[in-house]
Parts: sequence; structure tokens; C-alpha cells
Amino acid sequence: MDLGRHADARRYLTQAMELMAVSEDPIGVQRQRLWLARLAAAEGDRPRAEREAKALLASIPPEGSDTMRLDVMRNLGMFRLEAGDAAGARAWFEQALAVAQAMDDPRRSAQLHAWLAQTWVDSGDLAAAERELALSAPELAGDPLQFQVEAALLAARGDAAGALAREEAGRIASGQRWQASDQARLDARKAATR
Repeated sequence: MDLGRHADARRYLTQAMELMAVSEDPIGVQRQRLWLARLAAAEGDRPRAEREAKALLASIPPEGSDTMRLDVMRNLGMFRLEAGDAAGARAWFEQALAVAQAMDDPRRSAQLHAWLAQTWVDSGDLAAAERELALSAPELAGDPLQFQVEAALLAARGDAAGALAREEAGRIASGQRWQASDQARLDARKAATR
């Protein structure tokens, strides 16, 4: 999917979903459905991505996987964040955070606090962003997500050099997971320091 071969990805994900259905693996089917929703977003069809993710969320039975429920909510938050709807993203991230806390999952809770911080940066409430980052920092120390949101907060404060330093730290921490969109964000930070 990251290589832009969307038609191939759709075919493979659909085949995987069909095989998992035949083998009666509902979590596997749900995982492929989530990847198909993410693929729609990668193709630029955010409305379809959100429809597919919401349909998936609605199909998870009450006794179903809380981890899957949380992942779908987090992705719905990401879709809203990418659409520039910080308040809508925040609503999904808060729902996902409630699930993560009920599961007693500190790592996922910290990640969701970081994403909530990003929604506050995007909304211009830097004090709220700081509060959320303080909640994520102990668990996410050295994590690329933490560096990314810290960079966004520093940039919003007008500290282009500090933002660039955090973004570069995120690149190093990412290793093989560094994506083209990450590089574009780093390049924009570099341009802002000139």
C-alpha cells in the first residue's frame, strides 16, 4: 500500500479477507476490512474509508475484540484529522482512549493522548496540547509519534529550529518505518528554518 500499488493491495487484501472468512477467523476478516478502509484513504477516497470503517465498527459484536474496536476508532480519528476536522478526530480518539483505558493498555493510551495533543495543536489550544503530551510522554519517550507531535507544538509556538530538531529525532527513531509523508513534513520544517 505504501508503494502506491493500490489495485494490487486491494486484490490481496480482498483475497486474504475471503480466506479468513472461509477459515472462520472473524478477527482476521475485520483486520482486512480495516486495511481496505485504510487503502481507500490512501487512494484519496476519505468518505469511502470512513463509511467502511464505520460499517466495520458497527459490525463488531459487544463481546467482540476491544483491540479491534479501538483500532477502528483510532483510524476513524486519523481520517478526520487528515480531513482537517480536529474536533471530529478528537471525538474518535477520546472514544478509543476510553477503550484503551478499560483494557488497561498504557501504550495505546499514551498513543491516543499524543493524537489528542495533535488535535489540540490543530485547534490552536496549545495548553491543552501540552497537557495531553505530558500524559503520553512517559510511555512514548523516544517514540516517533511523540517527536512528531512535539514538533507540531513547537512549530505552532514559532520555534522552527526546535520543531526541526524534534522532527529529525523522529526520523532517526522511525528507522525503516519512515514514509514519504514523514519526509515531506521534515522538508517543510527545514524550509521553515531558512
